[in-house]
Formats: sequence, structure tokens, C-alpha cells
Amino acid sequence: MLIVDAQVHTWAASTPERPWSGGGEPQRTVPFTNEDLLKEMDVAGVHRVVLVPPGWEGSRNDLALAAAHAHPDRFAVMGRIAPQVLSKSQGALIGWRKQPGMLGLRLAMNVPKAPAILGSGKLDWLWKEAEAEGVPLMTRNGSWGAVFASGLGGRAHSARCNRMRPMASRVALLPAHRRKKNQ
Repeated sequence: MLIVDAQVHTWAASTPERPWSGGGEPQRTVPFTNEDLLKEMDVAGVHRVVLVPPGWEGSRNDLALAAAHAHPDRFAVMGRIAPQVLSKSQGALIGWRKQPGMLGLRLAMNVPKAPAILGSGKLDWLWKEAEAEGVPLMTRNGSWGAVFASGLGGRAHSARCNRMRPMASRVALLPAHRRKKNQ
């Protein structure tokens, strides 16, 4: 049986040339390299992984794409666009999947303003581009993904989600970090 882990992070050291700029910290402060991951995958019997660049590195995709290039049979990537520039990134998904190893886009909208941003119309282009370019969107279910998918979360959330649902209905949405509340 083929075993694939659908979300794994690797990271480089924070240096003046390549500082961690996205906030947060990894569970270990030393880099977790592609070589480290390959060893752990082999021990655990995992055949392939989907790399998602971690938030503390900012929205860089370079390390993950380099790993997918070096090991295309083991690594693929769900890339990132920084949440703070997403609404100004129209056109970013054109050709997104032509990057070797790139599978889709990881939306980390885990900020309190996310439902308002999603319902404001500023990201309407995202659904259209994702559909036109065949770019699946990986959402963080613990933040807005569950609200969006189910329409739960109060009238304000439901109204925004109902407005967006037709635009996103033809886009593959992949939940990440699926969990129950209070866990």
C-alpha cells in the first residue's frame, strides 16, 4: 500500500540572509532538512509527502520546490502566498502548477479577520483563477475551512460563506489540520 503524508514541513535555519519572517516557531529550533525527512519517511514506511512551507519561514516556496525537484518521486508541494498580500496577488495562480512539483496552494487564513476577508469580495479572483488553472486549495480547517464548508459559525459567517460558495464550488478544497473544537 502506498502511504502519503499530506502535510509535512521542512525548514532552513533563520539567518540574516534568510530570516524567519512569518511569525511562530518550529517545534525544534534546528533546521529540519529534506535529508532528515527522507530518513524519517523511510523509518516510518512513508513513500511520499506533500510539503507545505511552514509559516515561520514566511511564504517562501523555494526549499519545498527544490526538494520536489531533487526527489520528484518522494516530494510534491502545496505552495503559499502570504496572507497579507493575497488580496493583491491577482494573477499569481496563472502558471502556478507549471512549477515542477507544485500541486496547489495552501491557504493559511488562520487570523480573526479571515472570514471578513473571504467575504469581502477581495478574493473573488482567487476562486476564478484556481478553477481556470486547476489549482486545488488546501485550507486550514481549524480556522475558516469548516465554517466555509458547512456554513456554520453564526449569521455573519453564513452570509459570507453563502456568497462565496458558488464561486468556490468548482475548486478542489482540501482540509488541513482537521480537528474537533476544544482539542
